[in-house]
Amino acid sequence: MEKFDARDIHGNLLGAEMIRGEKAKDGHYHVVVEVYTINRQGRILTTLRHPEKPFGHQWEITGGSVLMGEEIRSGALRELAEETGLVAEDKDLIEFYRHVSGDSLYHSYIVVLDAEEEDVVLQEGETVDFEFLSLDDFEERLESEAFVSTIRERYRLHRHLFHATYQKHIV
Repeated sequence: MEKFDARDIHGNLLGAEMIRGEKAKDGHYHVVVEVYTINRQGRILTTLRHPEKPFGHQWEITGGSVLMGEEIRSGALRELAEETGLVAEDKDLIEFYRHVSGDSLYHSYIVVLDAEEEDVVLQEGETVDFEFLSLDDFEERLESEAFVSTIRERYRLHRHLFHATYQKHIV
């Protein structure tokens, strides 16, 4: 049973817990982190979800819920390490947007790493494949039905922020 810290709409801790799968009380939110991993060549890491998971056999970027007692940025680093085997430090995380949807507060980061294909280790039961894509190829895949629709929707809303951050740190 996964537990999360309940937060208000501004991200402040409420001193209550939320449990995965249970309906949230009004005004209670949990934090979800998303990490867009980019290597020094400017290629964006995508992973293919395990077929038995929700959105099974669809492409995504790294992400997941921040656990109870965990700091938000620590949750992003944990998710990155768990799902891809890639290790980053807090200073590597570049937050480029926050988004509210339902009972979730999304914190989205870009991390630029010296990562190559041989550095990626997929999490069993979570992901079954991965690929580093150019920005153009990433956006083409993201717009296809092969990509998780909820991530696509958030990306579309914040695409300009992604591009500005990408340009500043990659190009």
